[in-house]
Amino acid sequence: MNGFEEEVKSRSFGADGHISVEIPVIKSFEQEAIIKELSADEDLVHLFQFAEGEAIVTAEGAHTLVMVRGMDSSHQKLIAKLNSFSRFHRFDQLDDKSFKAILGRELLNELGLEVGDSIKLSSPKIQFTPMGYFFRSRSFEVVDEVEFKYKLLDSNIIFLSLGDSNSFFGPTNSNKMFRLHYQEGTDISEKIKSFASKNVTVKTWKDENVALYQALLLEKFVMFITLMLAIIVAVLNVTSVLIIGIISQRSTVGILYILGLDKERIKRIFTTYGLFVGSLGLTLGVIFGVLLSVWITQIVSFMENLFGFAIFPADLYYISAVPSILEIGDVILVLASSIIMLFIAIIVSSTLSKNVEINHVSKNQ
Repeated sequence: MNGFEEEVKSRSFGADGHISVEIPVIKSFEQEAIIKELSADEDLVHLFQFAEGEAIVTAEGAHTLVMVRGMDSSHQKLIAKLNSFSRFHRFDQLDDKSFKAILGRELLNELGLEVGDSIKLSSPKIQFTPMGYFFRSRSFEVVDEVEFKYKLLDSNIIFLSLGDSNSFFGPTNSNKMFRLHYQEGTDISEKIKSFASKNVTVKTWKDENVALYQALLLEKFVMFITLMLAIIVAVLNVTSVLIIGIISQRSTVGILYILGLDKERIKRIFTTYGLFVGSLGLTLGVIFGVLLSVWITQIVSFMENLFGFAIFPADLYYISAVPSILEIGDVILVLASSIIMLFIAIIVSSTLSKNVEINHVSKNQ
């Protein structure tokens, strides 16, 4: 599950950045001061500004709640990054008063639209005008589609120019959002602490994807429990092997006991035997487990080529390979749990089985 979590995080970071900073409606010079302070961070790679708000999109009789992002089309780095995810690389066409929009691929398919069609956006917020209270609405032409391979975005994102976004929502009705992209290896928790004294709202990918993050945690916990159950079954198998070994050697055990070998030394013999069998299985399990984690992508590709089918078809899943990350902490946790259960099984089986078999053989003698 570490691989799937990192895959989700990397796609979230690629689209939304490591941290999103929501700035309240403040004076322009105060906003410029915050931007200047953020830009001075040496670990910061990109600082992208958006005007974000929710809206209802209507097309072909379908209505869907979406997230609208207004972007500065003059920001060349932002345009280049977003164009890397788009189909026709037309983010530079989102000029003010052009009334053009770029939709996520999943959203476009859900609405049954194609590039070149029109959509109608309606603001859920009531606007006061001299004519009374109205919902703002406007039609936009779809000029491109974007795919981040991140379903939470691809299914509900619409990009507009910053001018069109302000015209649609009103200059004070959309959230000013800064999305920060940091260098790889940056301690994000320390960056979050640096915002504590500022009048801003800071969110990470966990905060913006609470349900997904909780699902990942639950799946990791379930996988750990499943692995522990598998280890318990393996330990029971070791226990049965020890007991069968003792039963098969009961004559030898009885002779050794009659010849004067005390119970403790007999127990050590079977304990050593159990340690050898358990250690051999544990070592092979760790080696094959590590190799499987490291080579899982190549193994899956080989199986797909051998049997002629795709485990993760590209047209159904957002991933085309099995992501895997080997973490030493997980290996140590599993290894320690296995060793503890193995020792318990060896001690219990060697003690109980030895006593039963020795008494039985002694009476027969």
